[in-house]
Amino acid sequence: MKRFFRICLLALVIASVDAAQAQTKDFLQWFQTIKHRIERYSADDVEGAETMQFPAELLRTLTPESHHHDNNNLLGRVQVIYQMKFSLDKTTQKSWYDSVKRWATYTRPKIYESRMAISGSTTIDVLEATRRRPKDPAEFLVFISGRGKGVVYDIVGYITLSDITSMLAPELQRTEIDSPLQP
Repeated sequence: MKRFFRICLLALVIASVDAAQAQTKDFLQWFQTIKHRIERYSADDVEGAETMQFPAELLRTLTPESHHHDNNNLLGRVQVIYQMKFSLDKTTQKSWYDSVKRWATYTRPKIYESRMAISGSTTIDVLEATRRRPKDPAEFLVFISGRGKGVVYDIVGYITLSDITSMLAPELQRTEIDSPLQP
Protein backbone atom coordinates (compact mmCIF):
# COMPACT_ATOMS: atom_id res chain seq x y z
CA MET A 1 0.00 0.00 0.00
CA LYS A 2 2.84 2.33 0.87
CA ARG A 3 4.41 1.63 -2.52
CA PHE A 4 1.13 2.54 -4.25
CA PHE A 5 1.08 5.96 -2.53
CA ARG A 6 4.71 6.60 -3.46
CA ILE A 7 3.94 5.83 -7.10
CA CYS A 8 0.91 8.12 -7.00
CA LEU A 9 2.96 10.88 -5.38
CA LEU A 10 5.69 10.48 -8.01
CA ALA A 11 3.12 10.63 -10.81
CA LEU A 12 1.61 13.78 -9.27
CA VAL A 13 5.03 15.45 -9.04
CA ILE A 14 5.83 14.59 -12.66
CA ALA A 15 2.45 15.89 -13.81
CA SER A 16 2.87 19.14 -11.87
CA VAL A 17 6.33 19.73 -13.37
CA ASP A 18 4.85 19.47 -16.88
CA ALA A 19 1.94 21.72 -15.88
CA ALA A 20 4.35 24.31 -14.47
CA GLN A 21 5.97 24.53 -17.90
CA ALA A 22 2.71 24.94 -19.82
CA GLN A 23 3.05 27.85 -22.21
CA THR A 24 -0.29 29.39 -21.26
CA LYS A 25 0.97 30.12 -17.76
CA ASP A 26 3.75 32.26 -19.21
CA PHE A 27 1.22 34.31 -21.15
CA LEU A 28 -1.11 34.49 -18.14
CA GLN A 29 1.63 36.26 -16.17
CA TRP A 30 1.69 38.99 -18.85
CA PHE A 31 -2.11 39.11 -18.96
CA GLN A 32 -2.33 39.57 -15.17
CA THR A 33 0.47 42.16 -15.19
CA ILE A 34 -1.25 44.25 -17.88
CA LYS A 35 -4.60 43.88 -16.10
CA HIS A 36 -3.00 45.08 -12.85
CA ARG A 37 -1.36 48.04 -14.61
CA ILE A 38 -4.66 49.08 -16.17
CA GLU A 39 -6.31 49.02 -12.74
CA ARG A 40 -3.41 50.92 -11.13
CA TYR A 41 -2.66 53.71 -13.64
CA SER A 42 -4.57 56.98 -13.92
CA ALA A 43 -7.65 57.11 -16.14
CA ASP A 44 -5.85 59.21 -18.79
CA ASP A 45 -3.01 56.69 -19.16
CA VAL A 46 -5.28 53.67 -19.56
CA GLU A 47 -8.19 55.14 -21.53
CA GLY A 48 -8.88 52.67 -24.33
CA ALA A 49 -6.95 49.81 -22.70
CA GLU A 50 -8.70 46.72 -21.44
CA THR A 51 -8.25 43.04 -20.76
CA MET A 52 -10.96 40.45 -21.31
CA GLN A 53 -11.25 36.69 -21.00
CA PHE A 54 -13.72 34.62 -23.01
CA PRO A 55 -14.04 31.14 -21.45
CA ALA A 56 -15.42 28.13 -23.31
CA GLU A 57 -18.81 28.43 -21.61
CA LEU A 58 -19.29 31.95 -22.99
CA LEU A 59 -18.11 30.94 -26.45
CA ARG A 60 -20.57 28.03 -26.47
CA THR A 61 -23.45 30.45 -25.89
CA LEU A 62 -22.43 32.23 -29.11
CA THR A 63 -22.67 28.97 -31.06
CA PRO A 64 -25.94 28.41 -32.92
CA GLU A 65 -27.93 25.69 -31.18
CA SER A 66 -27.88 23.53 -34.30
CA HIS A 67 -24.07 23.27 -33.96
CA HIS A 68 -23.86 22.55 -30.20
CA HIS A 69 -23.08 18.86 -30.75
CA ASP A 70 -20.95 19.38 -33.86
CA ASN A 71 -17.37 18.36 -32.97
CA ASN A 72 -16.08 20.28 -35.97
CA ASN A 73 -17.59 23.56 -34.74
CA LEU A 74 -14.75 26.07 -34.28
CA LEU A 75 -16.17 27.78 -31.18
CA GLY A 76 -16.74 24.35 -29.67
CA ARG A 77 -13.04 23.53 -30.02
CA VAL A 78 -11.78 26.79 -28.48
CA GLN A 79 -11.20 26.53 -24.74
CA VAL A 80 -10.42 30.16 -23.91
CA ILE A 81 -9.56 33.45 -25.58
CA TYR A 82 -7.64 36.14 -23.71
CA GLN A 83 -7.69 39.64 -25.14
CA MET A 84 -5.64 42.75 -24.36
CA LYS A 85 -6.54 46.01 -26.14
CA PHE A 86 -4.23 48.99 -26.31
CA SER A 87 -4.33 52.52 -27.68
CA LEU A 88 -1.00 52.78 -29.50
CA ASP A 89 -1.29 56.58 -29.57
CA LYS A 90 -0.55 56.60 -25.84
CA THR A 91 3.11 56.07 -24.96
CA THR A 92 2.41 53.93 -21.88
CA GLN A 93 0.08 51.55 -23.70
CA LYS A 94 2.35 51.34 -26.76
CA SER A 95 5.23 50.27 -24.50
CA TRP A 96 3.01 47.58 -22.92
CA TYR A 97 2.01 46.25 -26.35
CA ASP A 98 5.62 46.31 -27.55
CA SER A 99 6.82 44.58 -24.36
CA VAL A 100 4.40 41.68 -24.77
CA LYS A 101 5.29 41.34 -28.46
CA ARG A 102 9.04 41.46 -27.75
CA TRP A 103 8.67 38.87 -24.98
CA ALA A 104 6.70 36.49 -27.21
CA THR A 105 9.05 36.91 -30.16
CA TYR A 106 12.47 36.94 -28.51
CA THR A 107 12.15 35.02 -25.22
CA ARG A 108 14.64 32.21 -24.63
CA PRO A 109 13.98 29.35 -24.62
CA LYS A 110 11.54 29.91 -27.45
CA ILE A 111 7.96 29.58 -26.28
CA TYR A 112 6.34 30.79 -29.51
CA GLU A 113 7.28 30.47 -33.17
CA SER A 114 6.07 32.79 -35.90
CA ARG A 115 3.54 31.15 -38.21
CA MET A 116 2.23 34.07 -40.24
CA ALA A 117 2.88 37.79 -40.68
CA ILE A 118 0.90 40.24 -42.77
CA SER A 119 2.02 43.85 -43.15
CA GLY A 120 0.07 46.78 -44.45
CA SER A 121 -2.18 49.42 -42.93
CA THR A 122 -3.05 46.67 -40.45
CA THR A 123 -0.28 44.39 -39.26
CA ILE A 124 -1.08 40.84 -38.14
CA ASP A 125 1.44 38.50 -36.54
CA VAL A 126 0.44 34.97 -35.56
CA LEU A 127 2.68 32.91 -33.29
CA GLU A 128 2.13 29.34 -32.14
CA ALA A 129 3.24 27.91 -28.81
CA THR A 130 5.94 25.29 -29.28
CA ARG A 131 5.84 23.50 -25.92
CA ARG A 132 2.94 21.08 -25.98
CA ARG A 133 2.26 17.38 -26.19
CA PRO A 134 0.32 16.07 -29.22
CA LYS A 135 -2.95 15.57 -27.31
CA ASP A 136 -2.78 18.97 -25.57
CA PRO A 137 -4.67 21.95 -26.96
CA ALA A 138 -2.81 24.32 -29.27
CA GLU A 139 -2.09 27.92 -28.33
CA PHE A 140 -1.86 30.80 -30.77
CA LEU A 141 -0.78 34.33 -29.89
CA VAL A 142 -2.13 36.92 -32.34
CA PHE A 143 -0.92 40.54 -32.52
CA ILE A 144 -2.99 42.99 -34.58
CA SER A 145 -2.09 46.65 -34.89
CA GLY A 146 -3.28 49.50 -37.05
CA ARG A 147 -4.99 52.90 -36.91
CA GLY A 148 -3.48 53.68 -33.53
CA LYS A 149 -4.82 50.55 -31.84
CA GLY A 150 -3.28 47.22 -30.92
CA VAL A 151 -4.85 43.98 -29.79
CA VAL A 152 -3.24 40.81 -28.45
CA TYR A 153 -5.23 37.57 -28.48
CA ASP A 154 -4.17 34.35 -26.86
CA ILE A 155 -6.38 31.57 -28.24
CA VAL A 156 -6.20 28.10 -26.69
CA GLY A 157 -8.04 25.07 -28.00
CA TYR A 158 -8.05 22.16 -30.39
CA ILE A 159 -7.47 24.45 -33.35
CA THR A 160 -5.07 24.92 -36.26
CA LEU A 161 -3.46 27.85 -38.06
CA SER A 162 -6.18 27.48 -40.69
CA ASP A 163 -8.80 28.03 -37.98
CA ILE A 164 -6.99 31.17 -36.82
CA THR A 165 -6.83 32.61 -40.33
CA SER A 166 -10.54 31.93 -40.83
CA MET A 167 -11.25 33.78 -37.55
CA LEU A 168 -9.11 36.74 -38.58
CA ALA A 169 -10.44 37.10 -42.09
CA PRO A 170 -12.39 34.45 -43.98
CA GLU A 171 -10.85 35.64 -47.25
CA LEU A 172 -7.39 34.50 -46.03
CA GLN A 173 -8.79 30.98 -46.02
CA ARG A 174 -9.11 31.06 -49.82
CA THR A 175 -5.66 32.59 -50.41
CA GLU A 176 -2.32 30.81 -50.55
CA ILE A 177 -0.16 32.39 -47.84
CA ASP A 178 3.39 32.76 -49.04
CA SER A 179 5.50 32.14 -45.97
CA PRO A 180 8.84 30.40 -45.61
CA LEU A 181 7.69 29.36 -42.14
CA GLN A 182 5.03 27.02 -43.48
CA PRO A 183 6.25 23.42 -43.81
